[in-house]
Amino acid sequence: MLLGSVIKLINLIRTAGTKKINIIISSAFETWVGKSMLCFLAALTNHNYAHGLATSEYFAHEMINDPFFVVNGSITFNKNLFPPKFDISL
Repeated sequence: MLLGSVIKLINLIRTAGTKKINIIISSAFETWVGKSMLCFLAALTNHNYAHGLATSEYFAHEMINDPFFVVNGSITFNKNLFPPKFDISL
């Protein structure tokens, strides 16, 4: 997300793939909204290296629970968690 453009990142991932360069996607402490895009971008990479997306526990006051939680080093998307339920009792 620090690069500033999802389109640029998609193009960078594609170009890196053609050159056999592995791109690692890492969070800069985005909330679940930004992390959802990071999960999408990580899914576009074609390797099995770990991405740095396990930052959810650092947010104590999120409006929803992070639907992209890490379990045993993997993020599993659960379509039953969508649309998210907002906790407005903060």
